[in-house]
Amino acid sequence: MGLLGKDAPVKECLNTSLPLENAETILVVGDSLADLIAARQLGCQFAAVLTGLSGKDARSDFEKHEADYILDTVLDLKGIL
Repeated sequence: MGLLGKDAPVKECLNTSLPLENAETILVVGDSLADLIAARQLGCQFAAVLTGLSGKDARSDFEKHEADYILDTVLDLKGIL
């Protein structure tokens, strides 16, 4: 889990309580519904990027599942950060 740092032990990551404290201040970026579901379990905001395997076809799924942001490319992150 990037939140704990790259050197965090796996056990510590697995034992982290969910949703995360102050999770609303964290933006998870992903390109799949699995990423969106994981972000919601963490309690985080989610930005969908339409450059993954599903591409532009995934827009309606992200809209249906109420992604906080839907971006055409990862470069669009500059506009929301």
